Amino acid sequence: MVPDEYREEVVRVMTKPEYTVLEVIPAEYETKTEEIIVKPASIKYSNVPAVYRTVYDTVWTLEPYDKLSILPASFSDEFESVEIKPKTGAWVAGEKDPDCPSIDPADCRIFHYVENEAVTRDVPIKKSTSTKSNFLRKN
Repeated sequence: MVPDEYREEVVRVMTKPEYTVLEVIPAEYETKTEEIIVKPASIKYSNVPAVYRTVYDTVWTLEPYDKLSILPASFSDEFESVEIKPKTGAWVAGEKDPDCPSIDPADCRIFHYVENEAVTRDVPIKKSTSTKSNFLRKN
């Protein structure tokens, strides 16, 4: 059994926090001179009369400039390859390693990465064989 031990200690306790202490800082004043514009700048408009003149010019045109003939469009049958299902891959758990010393079968499982190829289909399309210059041709 250990006998009780008593002693006196002096403990300082803060009764009022320091952040409530106010410090008086004297005000600083300075004198500045500023220029004030009483009347803002304005824009002066002046009326300048327009000067017109008559000009005669000659325009040469090839006949018949307003006669157009439309050629029928022609199309070719082709095929375009469209990807229906994208290429995918996943890790697949295989058999347990036969040389594994662990009793738990999940410890020595062999994983293989298996890829599935993309699935594509050939879709019939019609492509225009006409060029832009063949659509509108002068007679």
